[in-house]
Amino acid sequence: AVLLFATMVASHLHATVGAYKFLIGFDVEPTYTLERNAISVTVTLNDTGVTIPTTAVGVTVQYMNSAQMLELEATSDDDDTTGGTYLGYLIPTKSGMYTFSFNGTLPAIPNVVVATPVSLTVMCGTTYSTTAIQGMFNCPADSSTLMFPVVVPDSFVLQQQIMNATALAQNASMTAQQAITLANRALENHNMGTETPILAGLSLIVVSLLLLR
Repeated sequence: AVLLFATMVASHLHATVGAYKFLIGFDVEPTYTLERNAISVTVTLNDTGVTIPTTAVGVTVQYMNSAQMLELEATSDDDDTTGGTYLGYLIPTKSGMYTFSFNGTLPAIPNVVVATPVSLTVMCGTTYSTTAIQGMFNCPADSSTLMFPVVVPDSFVLQQQIMNATALAQNASMTAQQAITLANRALENHNMGTETPILAGLSLIVVSLLLLR
């Protein structure tokens, strides 16, 4: 049990915001794509171990140019009044680096600590060693390397992909044929002296570019 706990903590990072300590990481480690998981957040007051409700803090997850808000939910053993560990559920669809931003205000505790604004951004797969943030947690790995037997795409999805590819090929063929007709017409007009050589040459360039698409 001690070894399991040590492994779990090692895959999380620690952050300090004012008088509060954050413990952040994925709920299930190791983390794989296409599996339900959650970003796990535990907030305590200094080193007292007293947990603080974190529902006043919002979490945004970002992957490259995509971002989404996550709703923090208390774990089955906690509630909004006692604090504890909160989870923001998600299903990672891609492997790689995810960024988590925590923003909000932790409530004041009378005669103990004032209300504390929170603006904290961390990224999985990054090792932190600053005064404010220490440690790291792993990024989601590609689950396809573990799948057995190999997953076969749904027949309906395959049919749609074939139809889309066929439509694109037909459109490309029609566009190329139209370009060839235009070029031939330009050459005929040029031979008849009704079109300049430059315009005929441009038509041939257009044909070449379309055929190379």
